[in-house]
Amino acid sequence: MKIAVTNPPWCENPDKAWGVRAGSRWSFSINKNQKYYPFPFFLSHAASLLKNKTNHEINVTDAITLRIPRKKFLHKIRDSDVVVMESSTVTFEEDVKTARMMKKENPKTKIIFTGPHAKAMYNDYLNSGFADYVCIGECEKTLVELVKSLNRGNPEKVNGIAFKRRGKVIKTPDRNSIKNLDTLPFPAWEEFPMYRYNEPFCKGVPNVQVMTSRGCIYQCPFCMWPQLMYKEWKWRAFSVDYVLGMIDHLQDNYYFNEFYFDDDTFDLRDKNEAFRMYEGFKKRDIQWSTMSHFAPLTEKEIKKMAESGMRAAKFGIESGSERILETTLKKKAISKAMVRRKLKLCKDSGIETHVTFTLGLPNETKRDISKTIDFLFELYSKNLIDTAQFSITTPFPGTKMFEWAKEKGYLKYKDWSDFDGIDCSVVDYPNLKKEDLKRLMRKAAALSSFLYYLKNRERMVSGYFFLKEPFEIIKRFNRVMKMII
Repeated sequence: MKIAVTNPPWCENPDKAWGVRAGSRWSFSINKNQKYYPFPFFLSHAASLLKNKTNHEINVTDAITLRIPRKKFLHKIRDSDVVVMESSTVTFEEDVKTARMMKKENPKTKIIFTGPHAKAMYNDYLNSGFADYVCIGECEKTLVELVKSLNRGNPEKVNGIAFKRRGKVIKTPDRNSIKNLDTLPFPAWEEFPMYRYNEPFCKGVPNVQVMTSRGCIYQCPFCMWPQLMYKEWKWRAFSVDYVLGMIDHLQDNYYFNEFYFDDDTFDLRDKNEAFRMYEGFKKRDIQWSTMSHFAPLTEKEIKKMAESGMRAAKFGIESGSERILETTLKKKAISKAMVRRKLKLCKDSGIETHVTFTLGLPNETKRDISKTIDFLFELYSKNLIDTAQFSITTPFPGTKMFEWAKEKGYLKYKDWSDFDGIDCSVVDYPNLKKEDLKRLMRKAAALSSFLYYLKNRERMVSGYFFLKEPFEIIKRFNRVMKMII
């Protein structure tokens, strides 16, 4: 059989709209000129496992990263017997449309949907009439068993899938998450356009995205992968030897200026093992950055990271309101005091820092958002951060936040394409309306951009405005913003 493993097109024409799906923890639209291309971790391990465990011909197409329009994509996979498609909430309608056109051209093609939305809404895919199977959760080992079952005609024996038989949806028992991640082969890097993938956070170009662990224990109600792909709030790691082996392979076969470790939570590894891994990074002379969490980081670990070639770290703060941090995000286990302290430790060690905030969290008010904006200003003015970003909290189906908002009657949307947290909201709170969130999002993003500009153009700005302290001008702007809020 010919099996196509795909990240299908975002829409009909990449010149009109584009976005991010496979490899990202949430799907969202992006400007067509942006250069963010996340590496599709699940698809890459799946392709590798299919190559190793079956005798079939495996072809990979990442239509989003290669900016392939739908017509060309359909032509490319037209002879495939099986097509695996990673789907998302935002692109559900477009993905089903692609499947419909695929079936029209070749009705015998078996279409398998994967991804977090497929897990949450498998009925929608099957009821569309254009999906043969849906993989629920981590798809790698499930796909191998499912492909083998197609010849035997017994898919009901494969755990972790849903399909239709005689008009009735059948869901098999859930598959447990992969306990030993080392049982997965290295990603099938050779099948993917490795030099096209890009993490804009990295200064090194080209850069490569690698995952050293899966999962998280901190239970943010909106976080999608732990709730949908893993179905549990647990953390699992590839062994240090496996991680260093991946780096060796990538260094031997490619040229990258920076490694970005895109874990759900990078720094939960046993400290002795973590220090052994950092020593391995140092010996391999790599520059690296990562997605981190404040709580488990110690001063000693931060110093070890810096000594091993760490350039920068991303941190999710989410809110500058202590009330929200102590209630909605209680299990995230951070405080503003911790944030200040750990950011300073990073900066003192020479590590650049990037923080993320999200607006529209459960029980959040305009006052809470005002405190978030104040906190952003504080972090910039004290030189604790280099960059920051904002998004609107999106309660993707299957998450605790989705169920909570649905029960409260706060969800307001026309279709799944509205679940794009870049600049639109699907929650409408009694004291924080959708339009309020959109407006505040624009204000916060504008403030963040202006602060970044001041931080990196201090001499020019201070000279232009005749100010000893360039942040004085933004204080006035911030007061105006708070009046608007």
